[in-house]
Amino acid sequence: MKNIKYTILVLALLFFSCSKEFLNDCDQESPAFKTITADFTPIINNNIVTFKNNSVNAESYSWEFGDGTTSKVFDPTKPFVYRDTPYSVKLTVSRCGGERQSSISKNIDVKCTTRAPEIETDKRIICAGESTILKLKTNCASGSTVKWSNGALTNTITVNSAGTYTAQCVANCTSVVSNAIEVTVNPKPNQPNITASSFDVCEGSTFSLPNTICNVGTLIWNDGTTGLSKTPNTTSIYSVTCSSNGCVSQSSGAFTLRILPSKATVFTLDGVINPFAQIMTFKGSIDYKANHIVEDHGFIYKTGLTDTPFKIGDEGVTTISLGSRQVSAVYTFNISSKPPAKNISFIAYIKDCSGYKYGTIKKL
Repeated sequence: MKNIKYTILVLALLFFSCSKEFLNDCDQESPAFKTITADFTPIINNNIVTFKNNSVNAESYSWEFGDGTTSKVFDPTKPFVYRDTPYSVKLTVSRCGGERQSSISKNIDVKCTTRAPEIETDKRIICAGESTILKLKTNCASGSTVKWSNGALTNTITVNSAGTYTAQCVANCTSVVSNAIEVTVNPKPNQPNITASSFDVCEGSTFSLPNTICNVGTLIWNDGTTGLSKTPNTTSIYSVTCSSNGCVSQSSGAFTLRILPSKATVFTLDGVINPFAQIMTFKGSIDYKANHIVEDHGFIYKTGLTDTPFKIGDEGVTTISLGSRQVSAVYTFNISSKPPAKNISFIAYIKDCSGYKYGTIKKL
């Protein structure tokens, strides 16, 4: 009887032992073995992503979101930073104390859907002290605002600094950067320094400014001609600027190029004193083969009859300038400065390319 009970007990133990081995779902050899599968579905709302866990036969879950953060939650919700490249999200599931595992990775796009703007300008190269306007060629979508690379928040900006400028549209996310515009600022040349108010130029001759008049660039005359030299046809007033890389300096002071006749002839004709009116009248003729305005011509006189030639600058000589007059004519000049009634010597004069020319001394 004892042997029968002992046999039944052994059989029962063997049965239960075999049943446990038979029901072990972690043993790949067991009919009860369960295959685990990792799977998930991302639900994207702007930059917020909810991960719906579709894994099968798993007991634990480990998420890696591709930005250095992790989670053990079954269905996690994760805010991402907008970017153009996708995030690689990995889910690893396990059971049987980690002996059995399954993994899956998916790329998640969290891109900003706000459209990038396009920008434009009419002037990419400016001069020092100037500015240029940059503006949106295509506006940002409704509900979003523009933000420039220099921090400005308006549709147009005025810039005077060299650099590369871009813009983005900002709403619930920031758009991709716009096209870039590079602004170049060129220095202005120095102002030409001309201190003299006039220069004498012989007719037919060329007048030249020094080659150091412009520190950089090209010399431009106020009549539009360029270069250091000019051959003027008439006495005229000029000014000059320097131009380099589209930048123009301040203008120089005005100066006159005064044409001198190449050859002049002077005749002193006559002189009359009216002692009662105390008026002295000189008559002279100045002639040369040209048709110019001559600045420097007139009469000079001195007290005391003399046969010795005298000229401008001599002691006791008084100059009576005729100013800017057309030459090749006879001039009469009256002076009412109470001249003496006698002992007056006078001559006509003109300045030409070789210097001052004087007529014959006349005596009164």
